[in-house]
Amino acid sequence: MQTCASCGHQNPPDARFCNRCAAPLTAAPPEQLKTLTILFADVTGSTELGEQLDPEAVRRVMERYFEFARRVITRHGGTVEKFIGDAVVAVFGVPGSTRTMRSGPSGRPLASEPSCRASTRSCNGTTGRPCSCGPESTPGRP
Repeated sequence: MQTCASCGHQNPPDARFCNRCAAPLTAAPPEQLKTLTILFADVTGSTELGEQLDPEAVRRVMERYFEFARRVITRHGGTVEKFIGDAVVAVFGVPGSTRTMRSGPSGRPLASEPSCRASTRSCNGTTGRPCSCGPESTPGRP
C-alpha cells in the first residue's frame, strides 16, 4: 500500500495517482548508505598551556587554531560541526555536499597544509612551548 502525501489515503501498490484526491503518488527513494568521515582534533597539552600562560595568550592561540581548522576543513570539502573546548569536530562526505575529501585519512589535510608549519611557528613564538600540527603529532615534532 502507498500512502498519499496530500490526504493520507491508502492506495494500492500499483496506483500512480491517489484514488481519493488524484495527487500524484511518488515512490520513496531507495535507502542508500553513505560513507562519512568524522574528524576530531584537539590541542594536545591545552590544560597545561592554560595553566602556564596568561588567559589572553591562550585565547589568541585558540582563536588562530579554530580559524586555521575551519579554513582547512572547508577547503577540503568538510563541514565544521562544532568547537568543544579545545577540540574541533568536522564531517566529510555529508550528503548534498559538493565536494568530498579525496586526500585519505581525516587528519591528512590538516597536516599537509603549508600553513600548518607557519601556525606551529606562530604558536611556538606565542607560547614559548613546542607546538605541532598533524595527526597523532608529538609536541616539537611536526
